[in-house]
Amino acid sequence: MRAAILPSLVARDGSSSGSRWSALPDNFSALRHRDFRLFWFGALVSFFGTWIQNVGQGWLVYELTGSETLLGLLTLITNGPMMVLTPVGGWLADRYDKKVILTMTQSALALTALTLSVAVFGGFASFGLIATLAALSGVAAAIDIPTRHTMISSIVPPEDLANAIPLNSATFNLARLVGPAIGGFLLEQFGAGTCYFINGISFLALISALHMIQADVKPNHRSSGTMLNNLAEGFLYVWKRRDFRLLALMVFVAAFFGMFFISLLPAVAKSKFNLGGNGLGMLMSSTGVGAVVGLLGLAALSRLPRRGLVLMSAMFGIGLGSIGLALSAQPYQAMLALALLGMSGSAFLSGANAVYQALSGPEIRGRVISVHIWVVAAANPVGSFVFGRVSERNGLEFAFALGGSVIVAVAVGVFLFSKSIRALSTE
Repeated sequence: MRAAILPSLVARDGSSSGSRWSALPDNFSALRHRDFRLFWFGALVSFFGTWIQNVGQGWLVYELTGSETLLGLLTLITNGPMMVLTPVGGWLADRYDKKVILTMTQSALALTALTLSVAVFGGFASFGLIATLAALSGVAAAIDIPTRHTMISSIVPPEDLANAIPLNSATFNLARLVGPAIGGFLLEQFGAGTCYFINGISFLALISALHMIQADVKPNHRSSGTMLNNLAEGFLYVWKRRDFRLLALMVFVAAFFGMFFISLLPAVAKSKFNLGGNGLGMLMSSTGVGAVVGLLGLAALSRLPRRGLVLMSAMFGIGLGSIGLALSAQPYQAMLALALLGMSGSAFLSGANAVYQALSGPEIRGRVISVHIWVVAAANPVGSFVFGRVSERNGLEFAFALGGSVIVAVAVGVFLFSKSIRALSTE
């Protein structure tokens, strides 16, 4: 039954040698491997559902509350558990079977989405209920995300890892191309309950793919000591390396000052441009267009050793995109700015992920990646809440301009004064 779900992706050998997949160009070399293809397409379907729900949920919350602050607060509630539990997720990924962990987290995420669908159709949805289930989803995501990231190094060989990481990130952003537009259509035609329902059943694709993967994804190395000691090792490992420490600071600045725009897009659509659900979907899809371009470009540059210059350029682009969004007077101008934000943001975060994975040993990689994810998980929701308050008091335009200006200043400062980042290489 599961083989029928993704029939064209399955080959008997791990690398699909001799199949049409082996003829893929080097830009897509990771997709030559059967297990990675299954994981990739399963995640793609699941993320379609995620983006459909994001449109419906953001619109529903803004309709229920009319508050930019509460939009930001929902992001904080959703990602709050990740601030605490993401390092635990990395620790679990370093010690236990990743397929089992992901099956459990994906099932939990499906259950919360389907519960919200019932709540909307039953007429008892409220901000309190949405926030409660968002927090539970955050707990599952805190374990799910670092496990998914470290899964990649278990199903592709080392020589294709730098290519696999941006391609893996592309699933989230390819879904962002079409998912929000579909979500906007479903929202206007059938309501937010349908958006939640579609997301709930979409998790079945990745759960099925996980059961079809043949690679042994149990960890080969198990560190000794208590969980807290193991988690501390991950943070200390990042802190002791000057390049990792500065990269973490760059990631924090970009996530805090530049990535809150997603949580405020319902307000941008409804209050700034007087758009409906379809308009919100198109704005969100614009970020997906840019993100896919950014990740494909990063995959094409995966064998380029000088990663620092790529990361600084991408960070600068995040700042410019945010300033451009502040200056947008028409929806099409906002869509162009959002495309730049999507392109630069995806290239920056995925590029940082690739650096951490390439330069970390396998025995600690899960914990290092969990530190990277934790920085984003801590900075983005707090930034969303802070800038939600800023936008309510001073306007959306001021919030976007302020955040973008800080990022541009930091990117220029790193370029001028940080030799360790300029010289950062994965070789």
